[in-house]
Amino acid sequence: MKKFIIPIAIAVVLGIGGGIAAVMLSRGANSEIENNGVQSEVIVPELKSGNYYLNGDIERDLYLEVTEDHISLKSADLVAEFKKVILAEWEEKGYEDIGEEKINSSAEEYAKEYSPKNPYVISVTGIEEVPYAVLIHWNGTDASTYTGSGYWFNGVDTLNLSWFGDFILVDSE
Repeated sequence: MKKFIIPIAIAVVLGIGGGIAAVMLSRGANSEIENNGVQSEVIVPELKSGNYYLNGDIERDLYLEVTEDHISLKSADLVAEFKKVILAEWEEKGYEDIGEEKINSSAEEYAKEYSPKNPYVISVTGIEEVPYAVLIHWNGTDASTYTGSGYWFNGVDTLNLSWFGDFILVDSE
């Protein structure tokens, strides 16, 4: 059974490069919470297995492979894909030139983080526009606090990695 994190409160921070990092307070990794002595079930949608393509474009060599157990960002040259979006973001925001070495190392770091077959948890965010997060890296400072990085999830068929945009389910298993 897939792990779920049900938050009481959440704070969301966008990191350099636009990835998500979420800090969540949670009652634990299950789908039931207690309110004034009454157990309530929180419905967390299933993340469907299959391939999620950037903007639904199957011709584009950038997609997410999702199974019941893992999620992985795929491309023939993922480092080059990250370089493009890092450069575009820095130019759009008018930041000073950070140098090719820094761009290359950042792109390599992000590719190394998102390309492996990462296990994941689905979290309720409490934010109407992005009701769920699919975290690929998470840890807790105690039994009720989690931090993590990953993707926004609309609860149906779209995952968002803010560097690139929306990955839409095209090929489901």
